[in-house]
Amino acid sequence: MLWQLGRPDPRNGLLTNDTPFQIHDVDGDGKNEVVVVRDFQLQILDGRTGRVKKWVWMPPIPAGMHRPRAE
Repeated sequence: MLWQLGRPDPRNGLLTNDTPFQIHDVDGDGKNEVVVVRDFQLQILDGRTGRVKKWVWMPPIPAGMHRPRAE
């Protein structure tokens, strides 16, 4: 393991949702970056260190569109 974000929690033994990230050489330099959505940002992280190289805010949810409430 090179790096990780956060700490594992044994109460979360079963992940039941998508983890939004991809590993790819985004900038074509021969080294992988990690593309992740977190903290309401789309972030490109250095694949070796996990440091943020670039980021942009995620767009707001358009008016009239919202998540359905769980019942």
